[in-house]
Amino acid sequence: TLLTNSFKVGVISGDGNTSKDHTLDFYPRIVFVFLRNAPFVEYDATNSYTRCNSAVVTSDGGGSCGAELFLDTLTLSQSSAATNGRFFNLNKSGGQYVYIAFK
Repeated sequence: TLLTNSFKVGVISGDGNTSKDHTLDFYPRIVFVFLRNAPFVEYDATNSYTRCNSAVVTSDGGGSCGAELFLDTLTLSQSSAATNGRFFNLNKSGGQYVYIAFK
């Protein structure tokens, strides 16, 4: 059975800082986050790196591409340069990030 209000959808506005914390009103088990109007990932052939415009994080510490989850706080990262072939693009200035958080 599904729980009442078992998930929440919201939007976070990017500010361009290295990281941004967003506090949810519950402790989610898993969160999906992605930049609106952009592919989840894209390869920049000119600079030879993959730009991560999305991430998945779990309450047990698992995560991908520049996002972290601790209790009720989702932290999104923005790279200033690529590291190990990846560029985290989860707090772009003016970017609109949609998240889906599941209890």
